[in-house]
Amino acid sequence: MKLVGTYQKAFDPEIEAAALILESRDIAYRVFVNEGAEAVIEYESAKGIVNIKKNPRLEAWMQLDKQALEHWKSLGLTVDTLKKINETAVAKQKTSSLVEALKSIK
Repeated sequence: MKLVGTYQKAFDPEIEAAALILESRDIAYRVFVNEGAEAVIEYESAKGIVNIKKNPRLEAWMQLDKQALEHWKSLGLTVDTLKKINETAVAKQKTSSLVEALKSIK
């Protein structure tokens, strides 16, 4: 945020919340991978029937990732939200013809 000129001290609680979510997301991902990284798992119903369902660890990781993205958006840390906050922060810096000519002299 400091690099793109959008940081304000008032954003600190949002930044801290985003950091906690990112930490939780990273932990959830490690657990998901360490447990085999299966997208679906088998489970047995009360009637004894084996079914499959989406892995809850994958769901937790995806939910935390979605929450992290929402925090990034609210902090102006995606290209689209940064453009809305400060279009000049993402605009390409144009150099003048004179500067280009002087660079070519070297």
